[in-house]
Amino acid sequence: MMQQHKKRAASMGDFFGWLVLLGLLTLAVAVYRIAGVDVFIPSSEETSLGFIGDETIMIGVILPFSGEGVVYGETMNRVFEIAASEINDQGGIRGRKLELVIEDGNCSRGGGAAAMERLLTKKNMRIVIGGFCDEESVGALRTTPGHSVTLFSPVSRLANLGSQYYNFARAYPGDSQEGKALAMLTYGDGKFVKAAVLYENTDRSFGIYSAFKKEFERLGGALLERQIDGTTNIDSMLSEIISQKYDTLAILTQTRKITAAVLDELPNFSKKNRFILSDFIVSDDELINKYSTFIEGGLAVEFSDNFDNEKFEHLRDAYRTRYGTTLPYSKFARTVYDSLFIIRDAIIGSGYDEATIAKWLRGLFEWPGASGLVTIDSNGDRISGYVPKILNNGRLVSYKR
Repeated sequence: MMQQHKKRAASMGDFFGWLVLLGLLTLAVAVYRIAGVDVFIPSSEETSLGFIGDETIMIGVILPFSGEGVVYGETMNRVFEIAASEINDQGGIRGRKLELVIEDGNCSRGGGAAAMERLLTKKNMRIVIGGFCDEESVGALRTTPGHSVTLFSPVSRLANLGSQYYNFARAYPGDSQEGKALAMLTYGDGKFVKAAVLYENTDRSFGIYSAFKKEFERLGGALLERQIDGTTNIDSMLSEIISQKYDTLAILTQTRKITAAVLDELPNFSKKNRFILSDFIVSDDELINKYSTFIEGGLAVEFSDNFDNEKFEHLRDAYRTRYGTTLPYSKFARTVYDSLFIIRDAIIGSGYDEATIAKWLRGLFEWPGASGLVTIDSNGDRISGYVPKILNNGRLVSYKR
């Protein structure tokens, strides 16, 4: 009798187990590969996307149509137009049309704040892509407390934004990633363990320097650190560096005036020493042309030089076909293009909800885009993309130790 009772109990347990399994299956959760990323999509479209009778998905965009970054505004707007058109031509987002609401951020904190305020008060926006400039992103983020919105920047690089604001993530590697990559390049295989670093009292320069210092000292290097400004005696500082036999000089400046003041004194610096240059310096054609003789052989890191992938080639061809001209500012255009497709996949993967989208973005792994494989860490920072380069005849070329 006892054995029969146990068998009956076991069979009842199996029965209820199958009921539970059947109940789980009725949720019909499927796994799809979207642009190379596994996303989980509940079967109920309304529950999945979080809509109540709205047939259009609206996403805010902040771009610099005025201010210091005005040269980028219209080009990046065109790239967004291409991406939005392609998404809608492919059926939108789960059959719903995508609509962009674009605001001018003026490449400033005030402009970014005003743009975000307009998007939040007039459109009750849940997702905003921007800012393009660092200052736009800072201003926009300072407007978000008390509102339910996620900000995804395609270009902003200012360090620590994601650690301060959980509703922020970026598609472009930040200053912390540049500083770490430069430190690893400086240290190399351990042959260059003494470095002097010059930096400015600006947010970006300090962010790169802080990450450089942390990584270089972690590797075992010794660092001489000097903050410089318009009153600094550069010649005296370089003499100090030479006298203490530092084998590498890292110039992590971020403004043209201070950078030029340093480069003007380089003829007095030993040719035996290596130069490490910030992305700001090697991206400024005017500085490169003027000081090419002195900084020839300088090392730098540059955001992904993979311009041969199919998605970037498609973007380049689509831009030429649509606007009759070559795609400018391609280094930035790639992440702008990717950002809208990433948000599309985030909505499909987690619903039209700002909190779950922020969480989804911070778990993105090797998403294949026009800018290469995109991986975003738990701080909202893209952690992939920088490659070592060397200045050769005034041009940045690949560098191998």
